[in-house]
Amino acid sequence: TAALPWLTGTSVNPLLRAAYLARDPIRTVTLVVPWLQEHDQRSIFPNGLVFETEAQQEEYIREWLAKRIRFEARIAILFYPAKYDKSFGSVIPSGRGDVSDVIPQALSDVAVLEEPEHLNWYNYGRKWTDNFRHVVGIAHTNYIEDALRDRG
Repeated sequence: TAALPWLTGTSVNPLLRAAYLARDPIRTVTLVVPWLQEHDQRSIFPNGLVFETEAQQEEYIREWLAKRIRFEARIAILFYPAKYDKSFGSVIPSGRGDVSDVIPQALSDVAVLEEPEHLNWYNYGRKWTDNFRHVVGIAHTNYIEDALRDRG
């Protein structure tokens, strides 16, 4: 639910996880990240950084990663259409909301979903468990803490 250059846990953690999982040569690892339109990139990316193409952003991601790990990251990177929702302060899928549409069936074995609630708020597509043999969700947001902090 995030991608570099936005430095947040949901951009950095899955990128590093994918790189380390791909160290096993029998695994094919694909990182699926949101592609934001220019106006949304300007809202959340630092220092006015904007990418015209997915390939430009992928290059940025790979360069950032190469500076931080001591091995070649053998991962594929796919993008899904997304938008920044200011009311939630989150990136969410746009269109039908079905991120799995961009993932080829041949790669649909295990899905590790970062902030699965963000990926499913507006999902009008198939269930993740219909597309993947195993699905794991990783929550980053402590909603109870957020609610306690906001009740004042």
